[in-house]
Amino acid sequence: AIPCFQILADHSPPAQRTLFYYVLGELYAALDNDPEAKRHFALATLESAPVPDSFVKLALLHMKSDLPEALEVLLRAEQVVPGNPAVLFLLGDVHSLQGRYADAIAVYERMLSVLAESDRERLTSTFYLHYGGACERAGQMEKAESTFEKCLDQHPDASAILNYLAYMWAEKGIKLDKAEQYVTRALKREPDNGAYVDTLGWIYFKQNRYPEALDKIRRANDLIKGDAVVADHLGDVLNALKEQDKAVSCWKQSYLLDPGNKGVADKLQSRGIDVGQLRKEAPKAGQGGK
Repeated sequence: AIPCFQILADHSPPAQRTLFYYVLGELYAALDNDPEAKRHFALATLESAPVPDSFVKLALLHMKSDLPEALEVLLRAEQVVPGNPAVLFLLGDVHSLQGRYADAIAVYERMLSVLAESDRERLTSTFYLHYGGACERAGQMEKAESTFEKCLDQHPDASAILNYLAYMWAEKGIKLDKAEQYVTRALKREPDNGAYVDTLGWIYFKQNRYPEALDKIRRANDLIKGDAVVADHLGDVLNALKEQDKAVSCWKQSYLLDPGNKGVADKLQSRGIDVGQLRKEAPKAGQGGK
């Protein structure tokens, strides 16, 4: 198919050439030939009547390894096809991935502003997950909560949203009964999701239900091999159960998986562990981990 569409692209007027470049990009992407896919999607964006999705597909390819380039593509798309919801959604995602959560929120809200009310009702739970997640990471907890709750009004079985809200509340130590209800709903749909099991265990921990917390977080640790957060949680539960040596062992595992976690480092240092030396051991320990 590629040689056929290449001939069409080479011998067609600009208005049609755009579409053929786009199709060529799709074909190369299907063959996992990212360099040629990027080249042809880029060519499709340079013509006088670009296919809006060519910007989206090009940005998605760059997002695998080059966020600044993806951002440049999307900002250019904003000039050429302003207000395109798919472009805005990806632009918000790139801002979030680069830690610019306030910018991401502004883009997601602009996306809402350009959609008619009927279109907003068709927004997927994925949009709300990214939008609410940016709000939470920006410290705008009330906005995050209202965003997630609005999503659940439209998508009551959105497991990822139910879990996100439940974990957010658990981290704050608030609305724990409601958090338990939400994550239990998520687990009915995905009973072997380790992240959801960990959330339920963490809620139990916050409710001082330590034996139940231990059971759930141990299961989460089995379901998600080598997760720094789950290992940290397991250490906290064991510590609450007065199993100090096991707790320290779990915190060490967590720290080796994520040496940048200051909270875990503080726990280890308070128990006389040299985290500097432990950090030096991280590569070796990683080779023997789960």
